[in-house]
Amino acid sequence: MKLLNLTFILLAIIITGCDDKNCSSCCPAKESKAKESKAMEKSSDKLVTLVFDDGTLSQYNAGKKLIEYGFSGTFFISEADFKFPGDPKMDWAQIKELNDLGLEIGNHTLTHFDTTKLSREDFFKEIKGIEDLCVSNDIPKPQTLAYPGYHVNDTVAGYMKEAGYLYAREGGARAFDPKKDNPHAMPTCAAYSVPSVDGKLDAPGDTMQYFIDCVSQGKDGKIAVITYHGLPDMDNFENSLFKQHLDYLKDNGYTCIAMRDIDKYLK
Repeated sequence: MKLLNLTFILLAIIITGCDDKNCSSCCPAKESKAKESKAMEKSSDKLVTLVFDDGTLSQYNAGKKLIEYGFSGTFFISEADFKFPGDPKMDWAQIKELNDLGLEIGNHTLTHFDTTKLSREDFFKEIKGIEDLCVSNDIPKPQTLAYPGYHVNDTVAGYMKEAGYLYAREGGARAFDPKKDNPHAMPTCAAYSVPSVDGKLDAPGDTMQYFIDCVSQGKDGKIAVITYHGLPDMDNFENSLFKQHLDYLKDNGYTCIAMRDIDKYLK
């Protein structure tokens, strides 16, 4: 009788193809994993990384707005003495606050010098300077970097890989394609210009249509990386271009992540 029962069980496996280990149609665990995989594939579309260079006070305020919208982002910090009109630098207490909110603190080099003109030794001093300041302020060592002035070459990109960074961002005015692009020479679109002396927004990137064109590239496995410098209209957030950006992303179902988290959407 036992032999007969075993024969029926084996026959059932042959007919249904189910051995309770690799069947996604009749095994709950495998079906759950299959659904999770499909959900991840779907989430790779409309994926945006918002990044902020130089560490200005307006960006500190922008960071808190990201949290209100349920978004994340990356803030690239340098100790260079930037002089943006009406927009002083954050202090390290404010940088720490952004970190504690769950936002990413990235490396923008110690002095904001053109990295392609540095020796290997000086390059590593530049990135270590910010790493040490982060750690001393109880902020994790950065995993991503933004090249000052978007300057990078193959040698510098190699240094970043050697340093163990996940990603490093340059310019390029297009979306990041993980299948083709070097993760240590990641392209970006600049949504805001560096403010002019009078604080006006007057560059091509300072239009809503340009922003829409940039984020719309976040599809088919590509990720739109949007770079902000100073945000001179943050004093009037309700009427700001930045609010229009955030509203557009939320209303159109975009997922906004920190640069360090990109890998989570590629696996």
